[in-house]
Amino acid sequence: MTVDDLLKQVGKPIEKRTIAKNGEVNYIYQFKPYELQFIFGKDNALKHVNLLKGK
Repeated sequence: MTVDDLLKQVGKPIEKRTIAKNGEVNYIYQFKPYELQFIFGKDNALKHVNLLKGK
């Protein structure tokens, strides 16, 4: 999965953060009561997904 795939399928995230330590980019979506975080590497490939209980 690439960033383009994510944006086409899920749409614009509520937040986008760059992780300074490793250059990865975190795209954050809210699906109440959960938050999904898609973390992409510098190569634009999906590295992992976090599912968190929403705030």
